[in-house]
Amino acid sequence: MDTYYGMGAKDSQVKPEEIALRKYMVYFEIPYFASSSATKLAMTFMIMRLGTEKKYLWTFWGSIAAMLLTFTIILGIFFGNCVPFAATWNPGLGHCKREDG
Repeated sequence: MDTYYGMGAKDSQVKPEEIALRKYMVYFEIPYFASSSATKLAMTFMIMRLGTEKKYLWTFWGSIAAMLLTFTIILGIFFGNCVPFAATWNPGLGHCKREDG
């Protein structure tokens, strides 16, 4: 169904009025970002079990803190960029702070 709306096409081939494609892309970004962040955290915890020296543990905890901070900031930007949120895929519903293009 996504290819029917233009997913996989070059940006120059996608018309700005194709709202369904933009909506599907937004819906795809949320679980992709969450799952990639969770994977990074899980890998860090797994590696922490291997390196038990204090100097390594501080590095791992710092990495975890940086990842959580980045995750929070990116989610804030993602959900706060357009008012209302649906304007992310339909510019006619509101306004966004930054427009791609």
